[in-house]
Amino acid sequence: MRTLPLPVGVFARLRRVVVTVATLVLAASAGAQGITLRQFGIGSHFRPGDWAAVRLGIDAGLDEPVTAEVCIDVLSGDGDTAQFGRIVVLDPGQIGEVWLYPHLPPELDATQLSDAVFSVHVYAIEDGQRQREIIAARVSPGSAEDVGIPVQTREGLMAVVGDGRMGLDAFESVPAGSRVIPSMNEITRIIWGVDPADIPDRWEGLSSVESIVWGPANPSELTGESARALRQWLEAGGNMVIVLPETGDPWGLSGASANPLSDLLPSVAPERLEGVRVSELLSILSKTDTLLNQVARVRIQRFDPARLDREWAPSLALPCPRDPRTGNLLPRADSLDASVVGITRSVGFGRLSIVGIDADSLFRRNLDRTGLPQADIFWNRFLGRRADAPSQLQYQQVAQDNLLASEATTGLIGKGDLVNFSIGMGAQAVVGVLGAFLFFLVYWALAGPVAALVLAKLGRVRLGWVIFSAVALAFGIGAWVVGSVSRLGASTVQHLTVLDQIGGTGPLRATSWFTAALHGYGTAEVKLAAASDRDLLASWAPPGALPESFPDPGQVRVLVDDSAALKVPSRATAALFEARWQGEDSQLSSALPGARDPERPLIQTVVLGTTQRMFLSGVVTHRLSAPLQDVNFIHVSPLRSPARRMVSPADGLISPSDLLPNAGRMARLGAWEPNTPLELAEQLYPGGPEAPFLNAAGDLSYGLRSRYFDTMVATDFGFGVHRVMNSEFQRDSLEMLSIYQMLQPPVYVSDPKAPPPSARIERELGRSLDISPWLTTPCLIITGFLPNASIPVPVEVDGAPVESSGLIMVRVILPLDTPPQSVPATAQVP
Repeated sequence: MRTLPLPVGVFARLRRVVVTVATLVLAASAGAQGITLRQFGIGSHFRPGDWAAVRLGIDAGLDEPVTAEVCIDVLSGDGDTAQFGRIVVLDPGQIGEVWLYPHLPPELDATQLSDAVFSVHVYAIEDGQRQREIIAARVSPGSAEDVGIPVQTREGLMAVVGDGRMGLDAFESVPAGSRVIPSMNEITRIIWGVDPADIPDRWEGLSSVESIVWGPANPSELTGESARALRQWLEAGGNMVIVLPETGDPWGLSGASANPLSDLLPSVAPERLEGVRVSELLSILSKTDTLLNQVARVRIQRFDPARLDREWAPSLALPCPRDPRTGNLLPRADSLDASVVGITRSVGFGRLSIVGIDADSLFRRNLDRTGLPQADIFWNRFLGRRADAPSQLQYQQVAQDNLLASEATTGLIGKGDLVNFSIGMGAQAVVGVLGAFLFFLVYWALAGPVAALVLAKLGRVRLGWVIFSAVALAFGIGAWVVGSVSRLGASTVQHLTVLDQIGGTGPLRATSWFTAALHGYGTAEVKLAAASDRDLLASWAPPGALPESFPDPGQVRVLVDDSAALKVPSRATAALFEARWQGEDSQLSSALPGARDPERPLIQTVVLGTTQRMFLSGVVTHRLSAPLQDVNFIHVSPLRSPARRMVSPADGLISPSDLLPNAGRMARLGAWEPNTPLELAEQLYPGGPEAPFLNAAGDLSYGLRSRYFDTMVATDFGFGVHRVMNSEFQRDSLEMLSIYQMLQPPVYVSDPKAPPPSARIERELGRSLDISPWLTTPCLIITGFLPNASIPVPVEVDGAPVESSGLIMVRVILPLDTPPQSVPATAQVP
């Protein structure tokens, strides 16, 4: 439960309409006044509740250089004005380009933000203090030079650098007559044609984007700050795919030139192959063998697995014959068998891939009626997805055969109650607000009617103003004393935190929502201690929350260079925040689950012959202060799923449908005591090595479907729409958000006489929690919950640590080796 502000949501919306109309003229003339809105959001796309990259052109008409603060006003969840600013130097006779990064209001309908009006101010700064306003203007996303495009809270977002399309359309193209993509849980909006020079200079400007595909664009156009932002976005959990062009070497893989990301790239250049028949590549590009030009040829680049360094590993290779007994590859002479054309590595908490096939050039040649490459068979592995991606033509074929399932019931995870269930401070809020109200009521009674009655009886009515002033002074002093004394106590925090670690040691990453009790009246500083420029802190409100306000709305100043510190109005009540933090904590890091026994390390075994098998052994333990609850163990094996194929080009049916990219196993444990070693073979493989894709208990695909999809469908298609939030549903939702793109997709092909139960799972928040790309590479994922735990993020209020309690979801990823023999599919020898 939140605080008790005045319900001014309706008035705020009416005010917005009036101000919007009045501002259209002002926004249009802003450029003449010296402020021009270049773009609102990365590639002019923005989503409510996210950080947005806002680019401004500033021409202040100055005669001499001036140090200035440029800021944009945004309404916070408490009705205060959050001013997101940046200190810059403005030179005379020049138009300054300034990036700002406001945290947008959590409107449920993004189109409402398209017409919203934001005030932009430019202040002269001396000794860090504002001196005078140089210029101001009102701007709206719809009035930007590159008109802003709203992205709904339930839609994904992907960016393409360069002007290529590369077969990615299927992730956002909705079939005619539908409002959704039948085979997917959500629509992913794509920002087409991002110019490298338009990439923001801070990583929070990219934080709303889940994946970036770098196509036909030169990385040398990246500025130093933009390259740093891109790197930090990757390290924070971003997913990026570099598509190498047929000609040239813009990424400098041959060593001829350098670019800002060179140190992340392999040091050995791939081999260029000329005149490769496209028909030889169809097994990884298309679900059919049809080609409009059977003699079409392309240039490709292939990597030598034996020479890969800097943590790069093969991720995509052409098929190859195998020895049916041993599974060893048997490449034919002068063939492309087992040629590695895609590689992947981790960068911090993110993933970086390189593709040696020019998907843009291939797509432009129209070699197939549905386009090449096809999104699901080619892109799913690089983007961390599993759903089928039929073309518009294939959807039409399924519909004509009366096999297209009716639209699945939509279920929602990742709503505001997911967070509010853990961080509500209703009692504290009620006490604070009611206390203030009673204090004012007593003051009004004594200064007004009570004083008047007493003075009337004493015949001293003329002393009314003296008594009124005395009472006002006394209560003013009393309010100051109460406020000062109340601020002496330690602030308390309730939180919901997702804590990540990769490799069992090293840096930590946390996404945290928390409520802080702010004592007293005045201003409180809430910050992340020892924060770096990659840490973020913002006021938070649930998606779709109506604007709220207190009688005394204030201002919150947020500077780009101090993005993890907020000075907010305190009103003896509670305020909500969202934090993104990365840092070191050696004590906590060493206590998280891991394989720490050198005598019993993790050993992964795979059999690649005709009868495939997978196995994982080794001991894991943790040293946390309390048992981990509802623990999941997920082993993602190197064994690949069979390639999707069209059953018949005439019917549009895909088989196998919606398989996970890799086979795996899943096990669950109710509670895991500290310092208790667990043998993974007993948890994941109690019967010994297992075959992949068994569709039985223990299999990863079966576990994801039965644990989440089937359970939720059986709950009256609840998914939180009808299901009341409780501890069990909160934990299930956090687990689903963690592997969102790998959840069971909706059933989109069915017999109309006996349609199976189905549902579409959508989300409104928690997108940064998705670690689905890790389910495309061998690893062990351990998740669990630690209730009644202190917040691991170093939150301070007014310079002092806080007392805290809440729920931590622990997620540890332990990467495993990718045997090069496991990457190619098995080819049939003609």
